[in-house]
Amino acid sequence: MANYTVTGIVLDSDLKGERDVEAEVFTLERGRIRMTARGTKKLESTLRGAVEPLTEGLFFLAESRGTDILTEWEAINCYFELKKKPESLAAAGFLSRYVIKALPAGSPDATLYIFTKNVLKLLQFSIRHDIIMTVIKWGLLLASGQAPEMDVCAECGSGVENGGEGWSVEAGGAVCGVCGGGRKLRPGAMGFGRSARTAAKGLLEIEIDSREEAAANAAAISVLANDDRKAAEEFSTALGQFCDYHLLDGISKMEMRAR
Repeated sequence: MANYTVTGIVLDSDLKGERDVEAEVFTLERGRIRMTARGTKKLESTLRGAVEPLTEGLFFLAESRGTDILTEWEAINCYFELKKKPESLAAAGFLSRYVIKALPAGSPDATLYIFTKNVLKLLQFSIRHDIIMTVIKWGLLLASGQAPEMDVCAECGSGVENGGEGWSVEAGGAVCGVCGGGRKLRPGAMGFGRSARTAAKGLLEIEIDSREEAAANAAAISVLANDDRKAAEEFSTALGQFCDYHLLDGISKMEMRAR
């Protein structure tokens, strides 16, 4: 059997037989894979921590006819602070379920991997749930190349002021007053959309290296919570509808499980 090493984040795991655990892992080098850790139900097993969901590590694997076998591992980040916060854990669970459902097995996606790592680092800090969920959805749309158009009318192509006068799920973004046809979002909601878009874009472009950088990004996103709450909720609802229509069927149900 050939051996190889990957850097990855455990998204989910489940019992396989009486003693083994099979884990779903998002790896930088090979995309989404499954691995089996043998004997991890034993208290003395050194592999128990490797299959804990939301654990990032360096995994040493041996190829197998079934799922590849985990032989050794080194922890990179276990995100203990995240796991102490129910809302942060729920948001991380939403992101994990999205990656499992949307990313084909064996398809590397470095941009989505960096985004996932950055979000996990941010979730160790206190960020209002509806704000971070909106930023996560924006990031997923940007990473997939399906983010809604905000600067020109999605229907006629003309410029729109202040991020759009209305919102068309079917057309794919903001629409001008002529094309709006009664589909309105208040200016405050559109303003929140611009802020969330900027925050998500930053998380896609540069990997956060230190706790200080993560704290600074978390603080910047938390500022969005100072926007009108009704506007934030209005925009978040519209964005969720957009995701359902353009990105992934059932994303609203996934989000509900994250509340």
